Amino acid sequence: MRMGSFQLASRASVLVALIGIGGCQLSWWNDPPPPPGILGTPGPQPSPTAAPEQLRSEILSQLTSGPYATLFNARLINDGIGIFAITDTLPTKGVRRWGRDYQTPSNEDVLEVTASVSLKIGMPKLAKIVFERPLSGSWLGDFPWRKQLVKKPMQETLQRTALLEQDDSGHWAIRQISVAVQRSTVTSVDIYSVTLRSARSTNSIEYHKELQATDQLLAALPGEAIAVTVIANTASSSVYLYLGGNRRQILPYLGSDQRGARFSGQLIFPGGPPGPDQIGIDLVASSTLENPGSAYDATIWGVPVLRQGGEL
Repeated sequence: MRMGSFQLASRASVLVALIGIGGCQLSWWNDPPPPPGILGTPGPQPSPTAAPEQLRSEILSQLTSGPYATLFNARLINDGIGIFAITDTLPTKGVRRWGRDYQTPSNEDVLEVTASVSLKIGMPKLAKIVFERPLSGSWLGDFPWRKQLVKKPMQETLQRTALLEQDDSGHWAIRQISVAVQRSTVTSVDIYSVTLRSARSTNSIEYHKELQATDQLLAALPGEAIAVTVIANTASSSVYLYLGGNRRQILPYLGSDQRGARFSGQLIFPGGPPGPDQIGIDLVASSTLENPGSAYDATIWGVPVLRQGGEL
């Protein structure tokens, strides 16, 4: 009787463990550390959440050769001075033209150097990549009454996270991806959420900072109208959209509610090869745009989307 109870309890424990491994997608980095030998070799092991260097390089190599490589290698926005003219909605003494001047990045493989890789060896085999890189440069603003460009130094950090799964052939593919978040060192403005809806669908897709399944990203055809809603923490700011190079458009402010300040409008999905792309959401504090003596204060999101083949 005692032996039967022990066997039943053991089988129940194994079943719970298998359910925990197979059903967990986002929370398993908070699980208790696995026992020694998780990597299948005897003796001392590296940290159970840190990938050995050879496997780390293999995973990053497959990521950079895959369809989502541009979301990690390309600059989030391709900015420059003189690409935005003042409108009637901005203060009379506001900035007339502005842009960012980033320092030339080094030729090193930034993803290979700065990304961390964590592992979960189970069924399925999962890898979590956290890519982070520092950025620096100057924000340049043309304030008409100053008759000169005003420079504000920028120190920013760009971060994006991806969850990869290894298939039976050993290939790692992205299953979930986060928005890219680029924030200045001292930032008062923040984005809570971005909601996208294509003209062909009644369903909206809401993005937060958490990981999002790649099969749940917005998919659109070139030429299609996309409704965009941004919820920010303050109305004392302006929101701009980027998609395709340095084309930039302002997103109107429509009021605030319990969720935050709401900016909403639409963009036309640009042409290009089918595959992953991203929409740049640029939230800039009003003080940056209106006060030449204020510090640079902004947050940028890179929202991953999928461009479908063909045209609308």
